[in-house]
Amino acid sequence: MTVPVARRWRPGPIRVKARSKYAAERASYNGHLYASILEADYARHLDLLLLAGELRSVERQRRIRLEVNGHHICDYIPDFDVEWPDGSRSLIEAKGFETPEWKLKARLTVACWLPANPGYDYRVVRRDRGGRWLVQTYRVGDAAVPSGVESRPSFAVKKRRLRG
Repeated sequence: MTVPVARRWRPGPIRVKARSKYAAERASYNGHLYASILEADYARHLDLLLLAGELRSVERQRRIRLEVNGHHICDYIPDFDVEWPDGSRSLIEAKGFETPEWKLKARLTVACWLPANPGYDYRVVRRDRGGRWLVQTYRVGDAAVPSGVESRPSFAVKKRRLRG
């Protein structure tokens, strides 16, 4: 008596690596899991700056509570919270693709959270085509906040290239 092929061999579940909506691949660096390769590369860059003494501390994935007129709107988790040697601090977001949700949270951070935390600025980090870091810095004194229609923020931006 022969057993039909279908009963003899039963394949297990097929495991397909899930891709994110925007095709960002998760990456691991120094024991931490990052949402993208860009974010992991910038974590490596910050670790090198920390070893060189150009940073005091780096905190990853710090949760920030965004409130408007005392009402909790949402929580925002920037990629890095960095303390510079002069005592100032920066919230840093490594961005490859700007989602509508991120644009809203970035506007709320600049408009509501930064004025309540004067020692901070907000930085968005990208890579240019040459592989160098392009940093956009937003401070409390900037003229306006980014509008939702544009792909890039429309207010005063200090651009700085870092070697990396």
